[in-house]
Amino acid sequence: METQNQVVLSVDDNDVDGALLERAFKRCSIPSRLFRVAEGPQAMAYLTGHGIYNDREAYPLPDLILLDLVMPKMSGIEVLQWIRGQPELKRTAVLILTSSEKPEDVKTATKTGANGYLVKPTKFEDLKSMVRTIYSEWLEKGKKGKTASARKVKGEGPDGSPALANGEEPAEGMLSAPVTDPVKESAPVGVAGAG
Repeated sequence: METQNQVVLSVDDNDVDGALLERAFKRCSIPSRLFRVAEGPQAMAYLTGHGIYNDREAYPLPDLILLDLVMPKMSGIEVLQWIRGQPELKRTAVLILTSSEKPEDVKTATKTGANGYLVKPTKFEDLKSMVRTIYSEWLEKGKKGKTASARKVKGEGPDGSPALANGEEPAEGMLSAPVTDPVKESAPVGVAGAG
């Protein structure tokens, strides 16, 4: 495995969710660098190295992208379509990390090329557990040539119904994460985890 920490790019307009994700990475001592942008156009700028993101030492290409579905300017599906259309990003793992449990969102995301679909937990302990799983299944094993299971790639359970990346069905009555105003700045929030 490489000695350099892997890079995770979170694309999410919700400040509260972004801060909780950064905190979970830190609390779990995940040895990855976490960068965050708030909307689709920022993600595109980061991934193509335009504007403030032109320094690849400061803003390296990610090994994994965590992508929300509902954002201003561009939806997560539109961002995912764009990512899958970029030759240098086609093999980058993209996990949808959203509050939506709609079966049609799961199907659309997986058809568009998402490698997995995760529903944002409402409890911080559950978020930490999810972050540990993301690390072990997508980052730690990812550099060793791990491939996703058919269930993760197709987003379907054994009976053909939509399934989450962790193999569970969406829980009934799960609450969505708190909503705040979108981030208005174009600079990344920061880096979390061991550096």
